[in-house]
Amino acid sequence: MRLFVRCYSCHRKIFILYIVESRNDLPSVIDVRCPFEDCSEEFRYSPYDVEAETGVLGGVAGALAGALLGGLVAGPLGLLLGGALGATAGASADEQDLEHVRRFNEG
Repeated sequence: MRLFVRCYSCHRKIFILYIVESRNDLPSVIDVRCPFEDCSEEFRYSPYDVEAETGVLGGVAGALAGALLGGLVAGPLGLLLGGALGATAGASADEQDLEHVRRFNEG
């Protein structure tokens, strides 16, 4: 799950580096400077301004890791089986990430 706020000036997403389960775990005040050169404004946000979205490449990363490990251990057949198992594990992780995002954004 990735957390972000929207710049009040340029309205682009600004990703913030917090690892939390809910808005209650965020600080009460979050000062953020827009990283885009054409903006660079600094604003103060509350936890209720923070939104969550799913992380990227969960299923793809799982498939690649599984395929590489399977390929190293069992050759071409292991490559295929490892890729399938890795994709399944990645899809499960993606579902969990979606649930975390849904709970965060509703709270």
